[in-house]
Amino acid sequence: MGCSSPSTHTHTHPAGARRPNPSSLMGLDDELNALILGAEATGDTCKGAQKEATKMRRKSKEFAAQLEEMHAKVENMADASKIWKELGGFKVNRRRSASKELDSDQLRKAFDDIDADGSGEIDEAELSKALKNMDSTIKDETVKKLFTFADTDGSGSITFEEYKNIMTIHSGMS
Repeated sequence: MGCSSPSTHTHTHPAGARRPNPSSLMGLDDELNALILGAEATGDTCKGAQKEATKMRRKSKEFAAQLEEMHAKVENMADASKIWKELGGFKVNRRRSASKELDSDQLRKAFDDIDADGSGEIDEAELSKALKNMDSTIKDETVKKLFTFADTDGSGSITFEEYKNIMTIHSGMS
């Protein structure tokens, strides 16, 4: 016979035609709410991470600026020390320790040569004259910076101790 028996025939519905189970709808609704909450939490976490990254970038820029400033100060100190040593007639030699080149008697003689009035202190005019004798093109601004650099106590004059300190910055001698 060409017909199948009703016991062996199955009837199928298109996928959209099945009626969902109400308990499975509640489960899907709960899952959807959980996914939404998870997405919101992830969004909040991302916003927090973005804020932290922005703070870190700002701090990084501040730190980089501080490092640049420190680098400039170190370079200025090295330049000032070099000029002071040249003014004192001392060779600037990176290979040999400057402590072998600088002794107290040599430092005193160089200091006294700059201290034209014999007061025991170098004032800015004496420094300017000595520097201009060494290099006639030196600018007044450079003289002022060198003077300020060496006058560590801000007294308006450079004592022999201040002079000795500036002359031995890179030598390790004190």
